[in-house]
Amino acid sequence: MSDTERLLARAKLVRALRQMLDRELSFIEGSRIVSGLVEKAGYDPLSEPFVRFVAIDSETDAIPVGKVRDLWHQDAVAKHAKGWTESEAWARQLGEHACREALNLLQSAA
Repeated sequence: MSDTERLLARAKLVRALRQMLDRELSFIEGSRIVSGLVEKAGYDPLSEPFVRFVAIDSETDAIPVGKVRDLWHQDAVAKHAKGWTESEAWARQLGEHACREALNLLQSAA
């Protein structure tokens, strides 16, 4: 991994973390983004605080997000909406502090 690729991954991480904190991105979807970028950014995905995003991703992998959810039939979305909302609340509870910790870590490494 080149320095340029590592810096780009870190910039994408910062953007996703801030979007989650600003409620522009769900914690489930954001955790999937973070989990996919951590190693590219030069961090161990099983280290704190990144392991929490890996946990969210793992525990919610059956929940469709973004464009994939848009493809679901509205009846299926309605059937699962309560569970998805509860899962998002859990993800926010686990991930909010992790976002702040990750941002601090990334900013101190800059």
